[in-house]
Amino acid sequence: MSKIIEEIKKILGEDDTIKLVWLFSGNTVYIPKRVFFIKKRNRIIKEKFLNGISIKELASQYNLSERQIFRILSKNY
Repeated sequence: MSKIIEEIKKILGEDDTIKLVWLFSGNTVYIPKRVFFIKKRNRIIKEKFLNGISIKELASQYNLSERQIFRILSKNY
């Protein structure tokens, strides 16, 4: 079983996971990130940068490009 399915099973339980697989098997399912969590992540990135963490390190930690980190740092959160 795939790692993602195993994670879903831990959260939803086996029965609901089977229902999801049955309903969506073979399809791509997009699960958007919640704006709230992105804003919170961006605030944390800004705080870490102000505390001396480099842009390169932040990009690596958050699986973002350095350009994305620059954009986050230039916005007000």
